[in-house]
Amino acid sequence: MIDLINDCSIEEILTAWGRWARQGNSNGSYLGYKSFHSVIFGSCGGGGVSVSQDDDMMAVDRAMSQLKALNPFYFKMLKLRYLYGYSYTRLASKLSRDLPEYRNNHKRMCHKTAKVLVGEAHEAIERLL
Repeated sequence: MIDLINDCSIEEILTAWGRWARQGNSNGSYLGYKSFHSVIFGSCGGGGVSVSQDDDMMAVDRAMSQLKALNPFYFKMLKLRYLYGYSYTRLASKLSRDLPEYRNNHKRMCHKTAKVLVGEAHEAIERLL
């Protein structure tokens, strides 16, 4: 069995968290119905989450909640990237509209800048895990 948090990169962990959260297991719901159902009755179609993975994902979810309180900007970037599947280009476009230093000067953020900012957010969330 894979210890997700210790054996995977932060990108892999957050990608798995995004999938898990999209299934309706996030927001402190603990063992969500879908994952509980898969533990009792098995996984139909391979979509189930094991209890161990659910625990890992809850740890990531708690870290994301902490990040939201500590740095809402990093939280927003990671949420857009991993929960909503934004590409770096789309993330740069969104941030260009949201950040006053870009919006007020009619500038566009480069996708490379968005990637650097996401990297900073990765470091922040890793410290919380």
